[in-house]
Formats: sequence, structure tokens, C-alpha cells
Amino acid sequence: MLLKHMKSKKGESLSMNTIVIAAIALTVLIVMIIIFTGKTKDFVIGTKSCEAKKGSCTPLLDCKNSDGIIHRNTNCKDNNAEELESTNDNFQVCCVDIM
Repeated sequence: MLLKHMKSKKGESLSMNTIVIAAIALTVLIVMIIIFTGKTKDFVIGTKSCEAKKGSCTPLLDCKNSDGIIHRNTNCKDNNAEELESTNDNFQVCCVDIM
């Protein structure tokens, strides 16, 4: 009978340990999310920069004449997909020279 009583306490202890570990893990996860949320914005902004793609913001016509590659969705002024389809060649695009 004493053995049955000891097993039940051991079972209670195990579940209590599991709850404590889960609470600590959840707290650490929340803190990490808070820390990296601010850093993620900087990373996204950095990857959208034309310079990070080894290019420069130039007018669309100049990029077409130099046979450059156009990167869309960068930080260059007026760099949207709809604008690239238009006939205005003065739009600023992220142009990467292939040579």
C-alpha cells in the first residue's frame, strides 16, 4: 500500500515539472519573439535595398539601354510592377549590370 502511495506522488511531481518547464519555455519563446520582431523589420528593409542587390537606382530607359537586369520591389522611387509596364522610361528602377 505504501508503494502505491509513492507512485502517485511521483506521477504528480512529473506533471508539475512538465508544467513548470512548459511555462519557462513559453516565456522564453515570447521574449525571443519580442526581441526578433524589431530586428526582422531591419532585415526586410535591408534586403529590399537596391544596393544590397548590387544594383543602382537608374531610369528605366538607361537600364534597358545597358542591358541590365531590373529588380522589382526595391527601395528605388517609382519601382512598381505596373509602372514597369508603362511607356514612361523615366521611372527609377533597380538596375544591375550583368558585366
